[in-house]
Amino acid sequence: MLRINFGLRDPDAHEATSIVLRCTRKGQQFKLSTGLQIHPKYWNKVQQKAREIFEFPEAAAINSRLAELFNRANMTFAWAEKEGIALSNDQFKDRVFENEVAVTKPKPQTFWDWYEVFLDQKIKSGVGHDVIKDYNNALRKHMLQFEIWNKTPLTIDGFRNRPGSLAASFVEYLTYYASPVIRSKKQELESFLKQNKVARRKANPRTASDEEAATGLALNTVGKQIKNLKVFLNWCFNSEVIAPFNLKHLVTVREEVDREYLTEDELQRIAKLTIESQQLDRIRDLFLFGCETGFRFGDFTSLRREHFMDGHICKKTSKSKQVVRIPCSTLVNTILEKYNYELPVFKQLDTFNAGVREICKMAGMDQLRPDGITRKDRSLEIWLPKWQLISSHTCRRTFCTLKFRKGMRIQYIMQFSGHKTEKQFMRYLKLEPELAAERLREYF
Repeated sequence: MLRINFGLRDPDAHEATSIVLRCTRKGQQFKLSTGLQIHPKYWNKVQQKAREIFEFPEAAAINSRLAELFNRANMTFAWAEKEGIALSNDQFKDRVFENEVAVTKPKPQTFWDWYEVFLDQKIKSGVGHDVIKDYNNALRKHMLQFEIWNKTPLTIDGFRNRPGSLAASFVEYLTYYASPVIRSKKQELESFLKQNKVARRKANPRTASDEEAATGLALNTVGKQIKNLKVFLNWCFNSEVIAPFNLKHLVTVREEVDREYLTEDELQRIAKLTIESQQLDRIRDLFLFGCETGFRFGDFTSLRREHFMDGHICKKTSKSKQVVRIPCSTLVNTILEKYNYELPVFKQLDTFNAGVREICKMAGMDQLRPDGITRKDRSLEIWLPKWQLISSHTCRRTFCTLKFRKGMRIQYIMQFSGHKTEKQFMRYLKLEPELAAERLREYF
């Protein structure tokens, strides 16, 4: 009687152990290694195969190979019976593996291998350039620096909620040690990492003074990196790269901070400025255009003639991929006519923001304003002239705030701004507490 069985070399092992094929034929025993390994917790002793569960995606491939070896063993004994050959164990092994093509064991996918697949899918999905930068530049930079600082290779499983996990260390790194320096487009990432080495871990990283809180990321920046990391981990779960685990321990922290908008009077002062520099004059026009339309920098600097039709601007926004249709105001039409409906092309955001601040300084926006953030568990409050706090992003905040103050319904403004929820929109506005309470009374 022929018996063919599969079992583990060491059923009590605490790590992966070899799967062994054992056969009994006419009182003679045969044994060979299948070349496969498995952790005992994934082995079904009764069915003599791998447990096909979500936590062990390799099970199907292992079971397919075991079924193939079972058939090969059966055919080997049938051949020996037909030929009247008394097989030795070596002959049995040679016959079972005869004519097999050597299979190179695939290299296990690493954290970074999966991150590249994730990023590639993000790019192919058509999300905006700003979204891609968040993952390809910012999150990648911080994770690479964290891997060096933590002296431990990153793994997806390492972000589980358990003692000594990567999750807690990553939050610690972002909060106390991460470099807030932004890499320029021209600088290679490898060169940037060498120039911006992270300080060693301290027993007590909390700071005693504001001056010592210069390193580490602001609370909202920490929250953004955690949010983006969770997007990647959830993609891993949905793609069955790894079995899902709870991510509640990765908290997306956030604090409300003051962000400036410009009043109607301040916009008028900017519009009436006499500016001799051609570049500053173009920056002034683009900035006012952005304040009138609510477009992001990447959108209002990429408008073409075909986007203007019937007194409206019609464009699919780069970030949300929503098509917005915005009426052209008198100021917008004046700017468009000035450039014959071909707005200046401006790609350097840093240069644009520097120009905007210079223009706002010329317009006399020198009243002191608070610029408070939390860094290294310290609330830092710095008072700066208003012109230093203005950037391209002020355009959208100004547009939304002024339209809201004039009484335009939130739902209409959101159609122009691209915000998906009222909660998200209200967080975006810059309103005095009294005005906010008055406007929101209808919602209570």
